[in-house]
Amino acid sequence: MIWLPRGSVKTITKGKKMPKLKSKSCVKKRCKLTKNGKVKTGHVNKRHLFIHKDKKRTRQARRTQVASNTMSKILKFFIHGKGV
Repeated sequence: MIWLPRGSVKTITKGKKMPKLKSKSCVKKRCKLTKNGKVKTGHVNKRHLFIHKDKKRTRQARRTQVASNTMSKILKFFIHGKGV
């Protein structure tokens, strides 16, 4: 699961003419684009409540992850502020 701003998925519509949108600066700070156009993000659920979480899970959460194709389309939309 990747973090998204609240109510953000509703802003993407196809076929309708909409005014220009500002890019989401919170997404720009949390995600990075790789050279090949993939989106790298950090894992979620790694700030507190580690007692009930598996050691393997917390260890693997230190690494970054590559977003799926569906999520990367949404995140690229927010990073650039326009349809990609």
